[in-house]
Amino acid sequence: MVFARNARDNPGKYSSHSIATPAVVGAVIDLGHCMNLMDAIHIERLAIAYDELKALTEIAGSEMPTNRGKDDRPLRELDRAVIETLHNYMKTRSREFQPYDTVRGLFLEGSEIYPGAGFKRETHIQICVRNVNCIKAYFDPRNEVANPFSML
Repeated sequence: MVFARNARDNPGKYSSHSIATPAVVGAVIDLGHCMNLMDAIHIERLAIAYDELKALTEIAGSEMPTNRGKDDRPLRELDRAVIETLHNYMKTRSREFQPYDTVRGLFLEGSEIYPGAGFKRETHIQICVRNVNCIKAYFDPRNEVANPFSML
């Protein structure tokens, strides 16, 4: 809910649209065949996909997308294009590669929690669901209760 409130209170920083009433939806997601961007093999595949994107962009005579925006809230247009290039490559070679159902990544964002820290205030994990069949359920998260064990 913190992210939703921040998006409402800081128009344009977290979303291109204004948010009048922040909300959160819970989901049960089976990651399936997951491109885990915290795993070395998937990072290496992204490096190869970057080279492919660069070559395709040069052939087309167009400009490479760039990541832009502020350091603590970047717009990852290059990263998205690289991931899409990898997925398109895998799709055209379907016998060799199984397409990813989901993509999971760790994002170190926000300010340091103390001087020299390797931890940032807005560090989070994002999951992109590419195969909607991986969404097994969704729900309205309940409010916290004072004594959760009293509900058993």
